[in-house]
Amino acid sequence: MSYRIFFSQIIHYKFSANGLIIKPLPHLSFGAIVGSLGLLLLVFPIFAQTDGLKTAEETQKYIANHIEKREFHLNELKFNANRFATHQAEYFQRFEKYFYTIDRRDAQAPKALLMAVIIRIEKDRTQYHREYNFDKTGDLVYYTEQQIESNSPPQSRLKVYFSQGKVLKWSEGDNYSMVDMSDYPSSQTQAIINNATKYYKKFAQQINEAASN
Repeated sequence: MSYRIFFSQIIHYKFSANGLIIKPLPHLSFGAIVGSLGLLLLVFPIFAQTDGLKTAEETQKYIANHIEKREFHLNELKFNANRFATHQAEYFQRFEKYFYTIDRRDAQAPKALLMAVIIRIEKDRTQYHREYNFDKTGDLVYYTEQQIESNSPPQSRLKVYFSQGKVLKWSEGDNYSMVDMSDYPSSQTQAIINNATKYYKKFAQQINEAASN
């Protein structure tokens, strides 16, 4: 049951020219209404967190689907793209992929909206995968990372869902937990947010430089 349905079962409310009008439903006693409202205040943060997680998960799935179908614009940076010194100790390769769409609501000033950044690093026979997903307002909604050692099974993938800079869900492999938002940001979470901000600004700089040339 959503908090809106719960709320509608204990009071009747409507907007009028004089503002918001609230009336208790006649079948409930004053004590029942007060108790129900008190319970609502306790569970409201849980409902809000659940709604935020649903939105973040839907955004992540939308982005993954569009990446798979190649429906986003793509900017890509490659370091050591020709894989020089592949079998030597100093071998290093890095890819940065920036997936974005164009907001054309203002025909005179279309705007590039960054939706995802994927970082792949290969070093010392180890691959590192990191991905950042953003909503259309620029807020980080999802982060994932995984480390793959050569000739070893892949490590569990870390997945973190966000809403307005707060962690909603933290999962590693088959284990996950709904997070008490008051416990964050931790140092690890703050590092994720800082990196997401760094790549977001880096993308904006790319677009500005391309537009000015």
